[in-house]
Amino acid sequence: MAELKSSPEEADELVRFLRHETEAAALRFGIAAQAARDIAGSIEEAMRQRLGGEKFYVCKSIAAERRRRVLAAYDGKNLKQVCEDFGVKPRTVYRYLGWRRRLASKKGVRKPAP
Repeated sequence: MAELKSSPEEADELVRFLRHETEAAALRFGIAAQAARDIAGSIEEAMRQRLGGEKFYVCKSIAAERRRRVLAAYDGKNLKQVCEDFGVKPRTVYRYLGWRRRLASKKGVRKPAP
């Protein structure tokens, strides 16, 4: 994966974008304006506390869904079939497995579910 090159200003812009979208979504679901602002503010605060100082990658939902489906289909013995079914190379399957393994180790999970 390429190194992420985001400045503090770009990160703040992302947080502001997420706050705005959260508030707009809450309003669309009929939540009162003040409550929508409070919800968005709470999410922003949680993001800053949990992710502050971190660099992270936000993948496209299509890619995330494909990765989830590939990992769900792979049983350790059907690499060729999974590659044919999803139009991916073996390297891609192994890369997905590595991501899952790294994520599981960060969360303290011994054997991750697909």
